[in-house]
Amino acid sequence: MSTLRKLVLDCVALGVACLAAAPECGAQEDIEFVAEHLPEVSIDNRYASLPIWAIARAADDSPVIEIQVAWSGSSSAGLTIGGPLLSVGISNTFRDGWRWGAFGFYDRLKLQASQDERPLQTLFSPATPIERPVAARFFNLDGRSIDYGAGAFVAQARESSWRGPYEWTAGALWQRVTLRDYRLAYEILEGPQWGISGQIDFDAHYTFVAPFVGAQLPRTMGRWKLAPHALLVIPLQRRAFAGHITGPGFDLRGDAGESGVGKNFNDVCLTLGATFLFEPLHLSIDLGAFATQALLERRVHPGIDRNYLISIAWLY
Repeated sequence: MSTLRKLVLDCVALGVACLAAAPECGAQEDIEFVAEHLPEVSIDNRYASLPIWAIARAADDSPVIEIQVAWSGSSSAGLTIGGPLLSVGISNTFRDGWRWGAFGFYDRLKLQASQDERPLQTLFSPATPIERPVAARFFNLDGRSIDYGAGAFVAQARESSWRGPYEWTAGALWQRVTLRDYRLAYEILEGPQWGISGQIDFDAHYTFVAPFVGAQLPRTMGRWKLAPHALLVIPLQRRAFAGHITGPGFDLRGDAGESGVGKNFNDVCLTLGATFLFEPLHLSIDLGAFATQALLERRVHPGIDRNYLISIAWLY
């Protein structure tokens, strides 16, 4: 039990340290760059909390149902995205060592900004009459990111002479991400266009199909189970991030693909976690994802100051 307690405390300490060590230069990234990264981080948090591991097994080989509730939050200076992540999964053994599974999820996150200062950039529409990049103030963001989808997978439990029992899994998911009212007022703060104001928004729908592959190493310690795991998710088609800007005498929209920047929305994602399950209550918490998502996302997506993911599940 002392080993388990040390692992739990180490995961919590790492996550708290990563959340506290926010870089001071987040506002140096331009608005378009960060506007793309905020929903991408929340998508990665969803991948990190998919209900696919099911480290508890029913004694009578009946299906195992997992109800997962998580809370995700990310920020870049004055811009934030956060809210609940909800999902349900089911899996069952269909032959010796093999199991099948399916899941669905629905995440409704809030996009907010009271006030934020950073460069204004519009690579989605390079022909604006405003010289860019230029320092600007952004405010009055009150939008939503809605992410929902479903998937299926198969998994096989195996035994290794040098690493003990492990389980690999492979499957695919479909998801749709809707950015709604992702709209900010802006005001230019310098140069010959000082004082010009308008509105920039990033409302759009994005649909993805993504195969995934992963593995976990389940271990039993008394009434507890521990399962470190890793998952690689590969969107088959990345999308061009879209935008729309208005100002005095102009109203322009476009996307990064049309302007030659490329289709970069929704990256390949590698998540790492470590789920702790208390068997008498069939409750689990992924302390590994709490620590690694706080650390990795700020490096994978520059401009993100903080990211956290708290994921709890009930299995029965």
